Amino acid sequence: LVKAGKTHVIKSVLHKLIKPMRLALLSDDADIVLSVIKIVKHLIRTHKSLGVFLVPYYRRMLPSVFNTYLLKGGRNTGDKIDYSNAEMREEILEMLELLERHGG
Repeated sequence: LVKAGKTHVIKSVLHKLIKPMRLALLSDDADIVLSVIKIVKHLIRTHKSLGVFLVPYYRRMLPSVFNTYLLKGGRNTGDKIDYSNAEMREEILEMLELLERHGG
């Protein structure tokens, strides 16, 4: 959809993807969260005008990721050390920069 899709087609279905994306961002699985972040980044890079379209959904999508990985330092992994936390923070910050640059 992203590669072959026209921006107006993606805009017409993107609102239907916000809820599943938000649920994925609330996941305890860091790989799922990272995948959604990479998808959002790819959407914005491929269709720059989608950043503006995503602005109304910031409040639904971003607080969960921001609170979990940037403020609290990552998910509680018990006895394990979460080595992916640095990569996750880097990806989140890059996504936020893209959203700010292309969305407002």
